Amino acid sequence: YQCDWSSDVCSSDLYGKIKMFAHLDQPVNALRNINDGDVSLIFRIGQDFLYNFYEVKIPLKRTPQGCYTKAQSDKVWPDSNMLDINIADLIAMKVRRNNSTTGVSNIYREQFGHKTISIFGNPNLGEVRGVLVGVENTNNDFPIEGEVWINELRLSEINEVGAYAALGRVDIQLADLGKLTVSANMHTQIGRAHV
Repeated sequence: YQCDWSSDVCSSDLYGKIKMFAHLDQPVNALRNINDGDVSLIFRIGQDFLYNFYEVKIPLKRTPQGCYTKAQSDKVWPDSNMLDINIADLIAMKVRRNNSTTGVSNIYREQFGHKTISIFGNPNLGEVRGVLVGVENTNNDFPIEGEVWINELRLSEINEVGAYAALGRVDIQLADLGKLTVSANMHTQIGRAHV
């Protein structure tokens, strides 16, 4: 299991999708052939990588040796290798997990096509502190020689819905009777608004 990570704080709940290209290649002089699915890309996003994260596991398809033109980029960066996750699906999956008998201290998994998505802990996409990208040898029979490239990790489909938030407080002194305080707040569920 090999990985790289970033620890910048960001809010990904303002967006609709997380996307990234992935490529698997094998050296010409490799001792054994890599078959499709022998290597998986692991992508984690959350507050940390051990206790509060979403994980996406994608079995990678190997690109055959050769020289490719720009028009053949789909052979180098196959759609089946692409990380393309709807953030709303992650949130809905967390709600399903929370409504199930699976606790936050257990890994909860669902299959989305050929991708496996897992949740552990209580990740919050509004307070992302790290992104981890790793590679896993899923064929435990032998070690694998290969290269995995990743390209263009990005958030897309920004949520541009308007929103509002308000906070009000009234303090009234009632002579010798005492003091009365009334407060209220309101905000929209959709969009981004803070007071």
